[in-house]
Amino acid sequence: MREWLVLATNVAVDAIDWLALVLIVVGAIEAFFQGLWTMFASRDGHYEREVWLRLGRWLVAGLTFQLAADVLETAITTSGRGGATRGDRRYPHLPQLFSRARLGRDPPEIGAKQ
Repeated sequence: MREWLVLATNVAVDAIDWLALVLIVVGAIEAFFQGLWTMFASRDGHYEREVWLRLGRWLVAGLTFQLAADVLETAITTSGRGGATRGDRRYPHLPQLFSRARLGRDPPEIGAKQ
């Protein structure tokens, strides 16, 4: 039963990630062309604020979907070191980066491997 739940959640996470990508790309493309139009057609720059507000709305929508995907992904993640999670497979060096940033240097286990 759990395997089906994990599989369905992974499919949902991938679909939601794609939706977020589409929203952000569409918003960026729209802002690019509206920004060009504003730059060349508008003399007072009054419309420029609207372009940035619309881009902000697209970004908020896309990031909301990404947050939803992250919440679902976290819900199926095994706790502890029982196995590799989906996030670990995507970004295998991320924990090392956070350790370096927090400590300001390589953690002892990383320095020993090198």
